Amino acid sequence: MILFWSFVALLLLLAVVFLVYPVIKHQGGWGTGSARLIGIIAVVIPLVAIGLYLYWGQSQLVAKRYAQQQQATKLRKELGSPEQVILRLQQHLEEEPASEQGWYLLGKLYFSQQQFDKAVTAYARLKQLQPDNPDFLVQYAQALYFAAQHNMSPEIHSVLQQVLRLDPENGLAINLLAIDAYRNANYQTAIGYWQRLLDQYSPNSDDYQAIATAIENARLALERQAPAKQPTKLAFQVEVRLADSLKGRVSGEETVFVYAREATGSAMPLAITRVKAHELPIKLTLSEDMAMSSSRTLADVKKINIVARVSRSHQAMPNKGDLIGKSQTLATTHKKPAPIRIVINEVID
Repeated sequence: MILFWSFVALLLLLAVVFLVYPVIKHQGGWGTGSARLIGIIAVVIPLVAIGLYLYWGQSQLVAKRYAQQQQATKLRKELGSPEQVILRLQQHLEEEPASEQGWYLLGKLYFSQQQFDKAVTAYARLKQLQPDNPDFLVQYAQALYFAAQHNMSPEIHSVLQQVLRLDPENGLAINLLAIDAYRNANYQTAIGYWQRLLDQYSPNSDDYQAIATAIENARLALERQAPAKQPTKLAFQVEVRLADSLKGRVSGEETVFVYAREATGSAMPLAITRVKAHELPIKLTLSEDMAMSSSRTLADVKKINIVARVSRSHQAMPNKGDLIGKSQTLATTHKKPAPIRIVINEVID
């Protein structure tokens, strides 16, 4: 293209020289009038040349398009309306019921007119004539799918799978399966089908871009479909044991209360659980779910103590003679990788 325009520029320059030289000679040399006239010629000639080129070039395009439109109009007049063509095909098929192309065209026409049930009937006859032709089978499956209001029945799915066995790269079959998977929120399945279809097209094609957009939409829908991650509940792993010096004071039937309370503030447990004394030593968990009140949990305070108490009375309130042990002050904002060890080694006076 650059070479072409360079050649055009050279021809225009030569034309200007041939026109300018007689003017200079007639004027007797370079003067004000000559310079003005030369300037006009140098501008007008290229503009006129380019204008004529563009005009005739566009005229040819217009003429070509007009001829195509005239040909299409003539063809439509010769064929008649879709209804007339359908009538002619029906007459033809009455005379030649084994005409595969006749049934195929009739199915196509019915489908284009959104008469899906009739399209199914036409393609069913075609399927009888060519039971193993993937191009005919996929049209039958598509007509069934539209006639069923975009619902994938076992029959339609079976036909589409038969098509893919005969023609693994059949684009219409793959796309129908992808669309149905997407409509039923099976987004990962839809992505798989569309990805398989995407490989058949050039990255610069419109079809490739359309399929890539469909894949992206399915991925976004898949992300929205995934359950939202629940925030991790605050919890502490605790190991509780009874000091050897106090084992003689425990029968084993006592209740052991293990609870967390605010380090400086209310003594009300923020999380609590209970076991029997004979279960000691024991490993257990204290978490937000074990709160006595949903309005105040482990997550609502910054520092806690964890307490383990052996109660002979089985009461949550401390009593004289209960055995007790507690942890150091713990920050709830720091994760505790190791269990918190509590030794019950004191007696409440």
